[in-house]
Amino acid sequence: RHRAHAPSLPSFTQLLVSSTTNMLAPSAKLYNARARANVRAPSVRAARRHVAARAAVDTPSATSPATSSSSSPSSKRTVVITGASSGLGLNAANSLIKNGWHVVCAVRDFAKMEMKATQMNFPKDSFSVYHCDLASQKSVRAFAEALQVDGVNVDVLICNAALYLPSGRARWHPQFTADGFELSMASNHLGHFKLVHELFPLLKASAEAGRKPRCIILGSVTGNTNTVAGQVPPKANLGDLSGLAE
Repeated sequence: RHRAHAPSLPSFTQLLVSSTTNMLAPSAKLYNARARANVRAPSVRAARRHVAARAAVDTPSATSPATSSSSSPSSKRTVVITGASSGLGLNAANSLIKNGWHVVCAVRDFAKMEMKATQMNFPKDSFSVYHCDLASQKSVRAFAEALQVDGVNVDVLICNAALYLPSGRARWHPQFTADGFELSMASNHLGHFKLVHELFPLLKASAEAGRKPRCIILGSVTGNTNTVAGQVPPKANLGDLSGLAE
């Protein structure tokens, strides 16, 4: 009779080496059509045509890529929020809109953002929707170029969007973007790093105009009460966002 033995778990060093190897030398199989499709970003011109077409349905006189705006938000302070279609990003957008801000919603899914804006009764002239896939360096660059072309002021940038892949499959079989980066690293870190760099000229222009720009990096796990981090007191919440006005 043979005694069954449970397979031994890999050591921390083995995990580290394996993870590093996977990140630095992804196999050719991971560069498949599906991965590329997930991160392929439309050009600036294509993105603007898409949003302008949707905007024309609601506001025939619209000339900007806002999904539901026909007037310039230049008279309002403007905040860019990544991942504005759900969670903390959506609720931050709602609070800021109620306090007179114009919100640029940087999202991957136009239809989802429009649906959420309708459900939360966002005024038509209070928000604009632009495509931005943080997993794609090309998409981030196109988003920044679109803002510059449209003459959008950026007074505050809130880096909120994130991708959370805690499952075993994501750990042992990581996904890679078309740029060659691990998906969560590309979305959560490198994408926002690129975005801040690309929008820095607009933030600098805001400072020169005396508008006191801000760049806010959000770690939203502390705002999720379903996680251990979210239970650590004092519990994080949006408060009244008064710090943006100071």
